[in-house]
Amino acid sequence: LPDWFRISFQDKNWPNAVEFGDATAIPWSCYSNIVDVIGSPEEKKSYRRKLKEAFSLAPDFVEKLKQEKFYPAALIWENGQPLFRIKDSEYSPVIRLGLKPGTLQSDDFIYKMRNSGLLFYEIGMSGDTRLVSNNTPEEDFSILEERVNRVLKMNPNAYLVLQIGFSKMQEWCERNPDEVIGYATGAVQPDRMLSGDETRGRRLRPSPASQMFQHDANRVVWEFCEFIKTRPWKSRVVAIRPSFGVTAESMYYGSASDMPDTGKAMTVKFRQFLKKRYGNTLSMQKAYHSKKESLETILPPTKEERMGTGVFFRNPASKDRKVLDYYECMQETMADFMISLARTAKESLPGRLVGIYDGYEVGKFYPPEGEHTQTDRLLSSPWIDFLSAPYNYNREARSAGSYGILVHIPSTFVRYRKLSLLEADIRTYVSHLNEGIEHKTPLESVSILRRDMVHNLFDRAGIQFHQFGGAYGPDWFNTPVLRKEIQDSIRVTDFVRKNISSEDICDIAVIYNSKEFSMHGPAVRSLPFIVELKFISLTSLARSGHNFEVMSLETFLQSPKKFKMVVFLNTFTTDWKMNQKLREKIHSPGVTAIWTYAPGLVTPNGFSDQNMADLTGISLKSVWKPLPLAAKLKKNGTIHIGSRKKEYPHHLQNPRVFCNDPNVEILANYEDDLTPAIVRKRLPGGAVSIFTGLPITSMYLWRRLFEQAGCKALVAPGIVSRMNSSLIMIHSANTGKKIITLPKKVKGIIDLYNAKVVAENVNKFSVEDSQNTTGLFYYGDDYAEVLKRLQNWK
Repeated sequence: LPDWFRISFQDKNWPNAVEFGDATAIPWSCYSNIVDVIGSPEEKKSYRRKLKEAFSLAPDFVEKLKQEKFYPAALIWENGQPLFRIKDSEYSPVIRLGLKPGTLQSDDFIYKMRNSGLLFYEIGMSGDTRLVSNNTPEEDFSILEERVNRVLKMNPNAYLVLQIGFSKMQEWCERNPDEVIGYATGAVQPDRMLSGDETRGRRLRPSPASQMFQHDANRVVWEFCEFIKTRPWKSRVVAIRPSFGVTAESMYYGSASDMPDTGKAMTVKFRQFLKKRYGNTLSMQKAYHSKKESLETILPPTKEERMGTGVFFRNPASKDRKVLDYYECMQETMADFMISLARTAKESLPGRLVGIYDGYEVGKFYPPEGEHTQTDRLLSSPWIDFLSAPYNYNREARSAGSYGILVHIPSTFVRYRKLSLLEADIRTYVSHLNEGIEHKTPLESVSILRRDMVHNLFDRAGIQFHQFGGAYGPDWFNTPVLRKEIQDSIRVTDFVRKNISSEDICDIAVIYNSKEFSMHGPAVRSLPFIVELKFISLTSLARSGHNFEVMSLETFLQSPKKFKMVVFLNTFTTDWKMNQKLREKIHSPGVTAIWTYAPGLVTPNGFSDQNMADLTGISLKSVWKPLPLAAKLKKNGTIHIGSRKKEYPHHLQNPRVFCNDPNVEILANYEDDLTPAIVRKRLPGGAVSIFTGLPITSMYLWRRLFEQAGCKALVAPGIVSRMNSSLIMIHSANTGKKIITLPKKVKGIIDLYNAKVVAENVNKFSVEDSQNTTGLFYYGDDYAEVLKRLQNWK
C-alpha cells in the first residue's frame, strides 16, 4: 500500500480539504473511475485485480451453473392471477431493475433481499456500439457478463431478465444518413444543443421505418441471445427485453413538439401503407379531397398540415385524412418494429418470456406522434408475453391518497392472457430527485408501495421496482422499512394469488379509447384541456368512493358483463355500425351511460351533430369557435375545467358541444351563454343517457351521478377503494376512521397484512389508522380457513 493509505501517514504538507461528501451520493458517486483518475500505478493495479475478483464467480459455482438443467419460463394463470412458472415452482411477477451491480448501493440491496422472495432482477446494456462494432460479441457483451456475475454473487438463487436497448446510435446514423428520422419542424440538431428530454428536440436517430436499421437491430438482438447461450448462467435467464425509442419506451424521438418522422425511410413506408389502403392514386386523391399528390410522390405531412385549422378534431372527410393516415402508419411502424425484435429474441432463445415497454394508453399528454395505440396488435402477437409501463408523473397519480391510475388498461391484458407490469419508479423518501412527486416520510413510501402491490391483485398484473440513476445516490428501496415492506407485500400477494380465487364485480365501466388521441387533439403538447380530458376526469372519478373498471372500447364490446353505469370518457369517432353495437350494449332498463365532450361527432363522412344524437339519444349541437369550458351546476355550486382554472383563466376550446334537446333534465349550464352543458335523459325502453360537454373533474359530481344511477359507494369520497368477489382494498392519506359498506352481509373479514379477523357477520366494517395507510382485506364464508392458511404461509 502507498504511505498515504497508512494511519501513520502525516498529511501536514497536504492542502486543506475544501469539501467532504458521501462517496455513494451525487456528485461524488458520478466518479466511478476515481482510482484511475488519482491513483498511483500500484493502486491502479491492485484496484483492477480486486475489480476482476468482484465481477467473477467462484469456479465451483460456475461449474454448478453449467450443470443446472434448463427449464422453460412460462406465464401461467392461477385463480385468475398471472404467475411465472419455472420447473415445478410458481412465482409472483415481481422484478427489480434500475440497479448497477458492483456499486455499494445496488450490491447491498441485492444481498439483503436474497431471502425476501424477490428473485427476479433485470440487467440491461446498450446495443448501440454493437451496431457498428468490429469486435467479437464476447468483447462487446462483456459488461453484461460482469453485471450478471455480480447479481449472482450477491444472490446465488436469482433469476435474470436481460435487456438489450438502442438509444443514441450516433455513429450508425452518421454512416447511414438516409435511414434516420426527419422532423417536420426543421433540420436535425446536435445532441449537445438539446436538453435531456428526448421527446423534445430534433435528434439524430434511426427511423424504425428503415429496413437497414431493422436488419441491424435484429442482428444485434440475435447476437445478444447467441452470447447468452454460451454463458454458464444461461439457465437463469427467464426473459429478454429489447427496447428502442425515448427512454427505451417505444416512443418516437421529438414527439412532444418536433413532429417526426419525415425521413426518407418513413416516406417509403408511408407510400407503401397508402398503396395497400387505397390501391391507386385516384382513390387516394378522392379520400384526400386533393389532386396535388400521387402514391408515387406523396410525402409525410408538413408542419402546416399537422397543425390543421386549430380545432380539436381532424376531419376524415377532408384533407385531414392524410394526417390521420400518417399517424396510423407511424404507430403501426413502431409496433411492427418492436414485434420483430421480440420475435428475434423469442426464436433465438426458446423457453424465455419476451416483453417490451409499450401500451401507454391512459393519460399521456403528447400529440399523436407520441401516443401508444397498438396495444391489441402487440398483445395478439405470439412473440410478446408482457408489456411494462410506469404510471403518470404527477401528484394526482403518485401522491399518498391518490389512486395511482395506470397508463396501461389492465383488462386488455387479461383478455389476451398477457402480463401487464407496472413500473413502480416510486420516488421514496430517500430518493435524490426533486420533482414534486417525491415522498416526505417513510410511512408515505410504505403506504404507496403497498398500494401499488395491492392494485396488482385487482388488475391481475405484476410489478417492477425501478429507480433512475442506480449508480448515483442511495438506492430508493434500500432501507430497513422499505425492504421489509417489499418482503411483506410479496408474501401477502403471493398468498392471495395462490390461494384466493376472485371475480370482478364492478357495476361501473369506464371506457377509455386511446385511439382517439392518436387522431385528434393539439398538434404540439398543450395544456390544460388535454390533461383534464385524458386524465383528471379519471383521477377524480377514482376518488368518488365507487368501484369501477377501466376498459378499452374493444374490451367493452367483447365483454359479456352487465353494468349499471357506463362512462364514455372519449368516444368521439363512430359510424352507424359502431352506434348500433353500443346501443345494443347499453340501451337496457336500469343502464345509465355518460358521454363526455363530443360523443360521435367524428364520422368517416365528416363531422355530424346527427351522429351524436344517434349515438347518445340526445340532440346535441357543435359550435365551431373558441369558447370557455366552464359550467355552473343548477344545484350545489360551480364546476370548471378543473383545479387548473386559476392557472389558465383564459382557456378556450374549439369546438364546444351543447344540448338543444327540449326533453332533458338540465344539470348544468355553460357560464357564458347558459346553454345546457350537462343533461340527463330517460330513453325509450328504460335506459338513461347523460351528456357532459366538458370533463367532470369533481369527485362529488361523479358520486352524485353514480348514486342516481343506483350504484352503491364502498367508502366516503376521497378514499381510494377497490373490491372484487373476495378482496377489498382501501388507501388514504388521512387519519381517522374509514367505514367500508358492503353490498351484502358477510360472515367474516380478515386483515391480510396483519393476519387477523376484523369483523364478523356484518354488512359494514371500519378501520382506524394513522395517516398514509393502505389496507387489504379478505371477506367470505370461509374466512376462518383462509386465516389459518395465511398464518402458516411462508
